[in-house]
Amino acid sequence: MAQGIAHEIEYDNVVLNVVGFYAPEEREVTYDEDLGGYPGAPAYFDIHIISCGGQDIIGILHYETIQEIEKEILNNIYNHEY
Repeated sequence: MAQGIAHEIEYDNVVLNVVGFYAPEEREVTYDEDLGGYPGAPAYFDIHIISCGGQDIIGILHYETIQEIEKEILNNIYNHEY
């Protein structure tokens, strides 16, 4: 089984332990005459566990909150601008 990447972050003045999977940005490959190419893909961090005080709390968080935490990890840890 694949191991996730763990990060400790502070979100809304609460320390959270977040485990997920990071995929770096894939650059665009320009299309040519034979339609070979690739539009590229942004980097992403897919969260699987968010724990606080030893308890997994991902099930009680709103989807928008999880997205905000993913963006914070991408921006502050992986230096992306999302």
